[in-house]
Amino acid sequence: MLPIPSSQDDKKLNDRIKKMKDIIAECVKEIKPLEEVYASYASRVDSAAKYISRINKQIKDFKSVRKNQGDGIDSEMTQVLTLFHITIQAYHGGSIHGKDVQN
Repeated sequence: MLPIPSSQDDKKLNDRIKKMKDIIAECVKEIKPLEEVYASYASRVDSAAKYISRINKQIKDFKSVRKNQGDGIDSEMTQVLTLFHITIQAYHGGSIHGKDVQN
């Protein structure tokens, strides 16, 4: 058989429950400012990620416009090779003189 709890046991249990509720209330008070700081940082991280994404897109657009304009190093090299009737595939990895430029 289980022992019947006395009123003293109930008082100890109630005191323990009250103590735990007080600890929980203190933790909740400490968490509130931390949640606000976290929300602030999360907002800043989100805006930074959007900014980086926007900048990367601008860089990509700039590179594609520059490549299409013909003033990039790739287009300049292609123009020089075509001037001497050298295909890019024949030049690839080689030098401009000798058998590397032969078609």
